[in-house]
Amino acid sequence: HRGMEKIFENRTLMQGIRYTDNSDYLSPMLCEIAYVGAAEQLMGLEVPRRAQYIRLLVGEMQRIASHLVAVGTYLLDLGAFTPILWTFRDREGILSLFEALSGSRFTVNYMRVGGVLHDFPKGWLRECEAFLDKLEKNLDELDILIMGNEIFLARTQGVGFTDMPQAIAYGLTGPMGRASGVNWDLRVNRPYMAYREVPVNVQVR
Repeated sequence: HRGMEKIFENRTLMQGIRYTDNSDYLSPMLCEIAYVGAAEQLMGLEVPRRAQYIRLLVGEMQRIASHLVAVGTYLLDLGAFTPILWTFRDREGILSLFEALSGSRFTVNYMRVGGVLHDFPKGWLRECEAFLDKLEKNLDELDILIMGNEIFLARTQGVGFTDMPQAIAYGLTGPMGRASGVNWDLRVNRPYMAYREVPVNVQVR
């Protein structure tokens, strides 16, 4: 509904990167990776290994940030207010790292055809590692808060069940497909960039 296709018709390849940030406001970094990745594939361009790993790291962080919004708002819809405060606190930590990396918290404009805008700033990886250690503990606490809540369990268990044939018939992908038992993850089934070298533990349940 944003008319991205028409906008791209009137922009150069490099100008288009900035607009991909707006195509999914929960995953701007991943949308940029898809955009430049498509251009690189058409050009037959191999991205330097370090840039591949930078993309992998920030892409997975963007995935976590997106899921934090999903979990927090889902619990808010079910009547629990505390989880969204915790999930947005952790999402802000990721966005702060993105700001230090790209100069922007949200519309990052960080990917480039053939690589990334620039390498990690001095001290960024150390800050990132410290944040991820803290995030791991926070997610354990969030898991206890949610999965130990009788109201949450009563309102969600057995609701909206979709079996594998139905998921395939409906074209469900990503977490929705895997939750229905469809063992398909692009990072494994069609690995790109550094994912060819990094094991991914696909969650199918």
